[in-house]
Amino acid sequence: MEVNKPKASVVFQGEDRANDPFDGVHGNYRELLQNEDFEEATSGIEMVDINIDDFSEANEFSSDVYLKLKNGKFLKIFLQASVVDQQRVKKYVEIGGEKIFCIRCEDYLAFYGHDHYVPISVTLLDVGALIPVDLFLKRENNEYQQFLSASQIFSAEHSDILSSRKIDTIHILKSEEKVYFDYAASRLSGFFSNKKNSEKQKADLLINSGTQTLEKSISVFTNESIGQVNKLSENVTSFVNNIEVTKIHDLLNIHQDETIYQHSLNVSVFASVMLEGIFECRRKSSLKKYVKIFDKAIDETQETHDVLLVASLLHDLGKTLLSGESDMNVIFKHPDVGAKKILEISDSPLHQKVAEVVLQHEEFADGTGHPCRLKRANMSILSQIVSLANYYENCIQKHKGDNNKAIEEIQNCESRFNKYLIAILVLALYK
Repeated sequence: MEVNKPKASVVFQGEDRANDPFDGVHGNYRELLQNEDFEEATSGIEMVDINIDDFSEANEFSSDVYLKLKNGKFLKIFLQASVVDQQRVKKYVEIGGEKIFCIRCEDYLAFYGHDHYVPISVTLLDVGALIPVDLFLKRENNEYQQFLSASQIFSAEHSDILSSRKIDTIHILKSEEKVYFDYAASRLSGFFSNKKNSEKQKADLLINSGTQTLEKSISVFTNESIGQVNKLSENVTSFVNNIEVTKIHDLLNIHQDETIYQHSLNVSVFASVMLEGIFECRRKSSLKKYVKIFDKAIDETQETHDVLLVASLLHDLGKTLLSGESDMNVIFKHPDVGAKKILEISDSPLHQKVAEVVLQHEEFADGTGHPCRLKRANMSILSQIVSLANYYENCIQKHKGDNNKAIEEIQNCESRFNKYLIAILVLALYK
């Protein structure tokens, strides 16, 4: 198939250059590219880098395309609707350009495939705040239109536009995920403590931000991932401390089709509820005697919060690493696989404690759990908390959101758990 050759912005006139690979381009093109004094009309216009390999041969460019020169200036090499010719692109690079191609910011539409973007919840956008990344709207034709540039203020007007169009999801570039999630994590705590925000808004924000953070962190688990999960754990504590705990079941909307990441987030919330419940009972003289058993095992320090919450968020890490294996293999192997992965990334004293909880989270106090069939005396108190929180969340799923039936099931197999922890869970959630 014959491919039509693209036009350039500087068109040669009056001379036949049919045999020249650069026909249609000004005869002095080579000199222009290498001339340090070459002035291009686009200087001062904000440009965005693109990957030329993302364009399929014989497709059309949907915007003007520029070559960034070694002197930092730009030369327009393809007009909008020109046909993509990879060989010609390579020739342009050879005669003096860098391997960097650009388009104007305002033309930044549909240049990347769908996998270059990730969705985020609009609830994470703080009216009046500077947004650190570019924001895009997904159009009906699956193109992406820039809605807001990085470092611009997300105004009330922007919020009204999204609200009027019933848009609850906006997109960012995958390459800017880390910048975005650092921004989101930094503002969650303040959002939860703000009394103007409803409990439903707080829960939606935690679920949307938390599940995305977990999925991103766990999918490629690194030392940086542990740091991101640690930030999330702090926000889980802030969430629990700023809502009416008895409404948690309705706010979390636990259901059978939830992802492993939402399950892990929910487990961390219930674990935090129990830990805060222990501390609250200590502060009340009438209840203090019921938690005396935990005095030596649980101290009210930041490390205790960190170990419990990070471990509960990562308790099913092993399942994500065993995808593709049989269900029985996943069930029995995932605690050990997850614990080993954590220690592979970091064997610090704190992460050794996190790994211990992850390893023991499927154990039961009566010795019927796995992988080691430990009894209560050999399980850490934090492991017992996560074990109960995990079982309780699974029971709510099993009973299609009926938390009363979930509690009944736990009480019917009370020997599996620490009875004092069951009492604290019930007291906190049903007081």
